[in-house]
Amino acid sequence: MFRVEFRMGALDWAILGVLSLLWGSSFFWTTLALQAVAPAWIVAARLIMAALFLLVYLKATGRRLPTHLADWRALATMGLLSNFIPFTAYTVSQIYIDSAMAAVLNAFTPLSVLVLSQIFSLEDRMTWSNTIGSLLGISGVGLMMLPSLQGQGWAQAIGVGFALIAALFYAIGSLFARRHTRLEPPVMATGMLCFAALYALPVALLSSGGLPVVPPLPLVGALVMLGLFSTAIAYLLFFTLLGRVGPANSSTVALLLPVTAMLLGVLVLGERFTTLNMLAMALVFAGLIFIDGKTPRWLVKRLFRPAVAG
Repeated sequence: MFRVEFRMGALDWAILGVLSLLWGSSFFWTTLALQAVAPAWIVAARLIMAALFLLVYLKATGRRLPTHLADWRALATMGLLSNFIPFTAYTVSQIYIDSAMAAVLNAFTPLSVLVLSQIFSLEDRMTWSNTIGSLLGISGVGLMMLPSLQGQGWAQAIGVGFALIAALFYAIGSLFARRHTRLEPPVMATGMLCFAALYALPVALLSSGGLPVVPPLPLVGALVMLGLFSTAIAYLLFFTLLGRVGPANSSTVALLLPVTAMLLGVLVLGERFTTLNMLAMALVFAGLIFIDGKTPRWLVKRLFRPAVAG
């Protein structure tokens, strides 16, 4: 699935670290906003702010939105698959599960990409490494579901279910975007977020019967952080990193998001992170490492080199 294409320098690692903080903190800001804002309005506010910011960014940098109808159709589809549906599903999931668990389940996205690639015979092929990785990742998700399956309440199962739906749609959107790479990345990000905002606004209006009550100032700040930093600026950094180091290295951000979310959740929100959750996170991390394949292949070469030489 992932291949080494570029080497990462100090600046690239710095961008990766900032990106993991911005995306990892999105779960934290969502948990804060849910204290007084309906999920539909959290999604709408996030997308509208991000879309407006990126429109200004395109204007300031002299870029233009596409003119071909086929590009607009692709952006409309991407906005639905990659933004509106997964953002909504993740926001709803955090009504039932904490931010750290939601972030761990975000790592299920590359597993979904791999499985869907096999089903639809796309370019990613199963190997011994990513097969083991898939099994480890699925085992980690199963551990998170264990308390619910043991009769300790189905709220967690509902939250996990919505988070997995979000990860699945992120994967579907990623596979769809691979076929529409003719657009410049900032233009693609702006277009899909604009369409996602257009989807989210009427849903928020219809679900709440009108405009929401303005939340307290700290929660307004959480929405601004979610929309401008964890969405608009994060997408710009991600596409910058993608252009500098390629998809293989930039995908490693998935390993760091749960760490950021867990630390913020435990230290600031007082969330409880159990030993079972920690073991589940370790399994998901191990799964991602095996799916990436670089470390397992290096270990196999080191272990079997003497035998081959002899």
